[in-house]
Amino acid sequence: EIVLHELFHAAPAGAVLVMLPVYLGFLGFEANLFVAYAACAYTVIVAVLLVSTLPVFSGKSSGTKVRGDVVFPLILVAVFYVLMLFSFTWQTMTATALAYLAFLPVSVKLYARRLQREKRDADMSKGTEPTS
Repeated sequence: EIVLHELFHAAPAGAVLVMLPVYLGFLGFEANLFVAYAACAYTVIVAVLLVSTLPVFSGKSSGTKVRGDVVFPLILVAVFYVLMLFSFTWQTMTATALAYLAFLPVSVKLYARRLQREKRDADMSKGTEPTS
């Protein structure tokens, strides 16, 4: 049995994602009937993502430690992100939601690659021929 602990199954950032039409409204996008229907369709899509088994990467349990020379730059990035949230709230939230949506296909591809590698390793440890 293959267990992948470093992945969520479903989109854990549903609240941030579902609010994207609101962020766009605060940025000045005009609301009309088409936008209302598009926002409803988008909300349904996010709801499906929330209950799906779509694998989403989670770095919290990857088992690797952050190297010492990378800690300070990561802290700077986190501080910069918080500053952007305070200074440009709606732009930052919009960019965050769009980046998360763009990362979903990458996460699925990484999951498929990882699953294939885990199956191959499991087959090799059992002494059987690897399946392709």
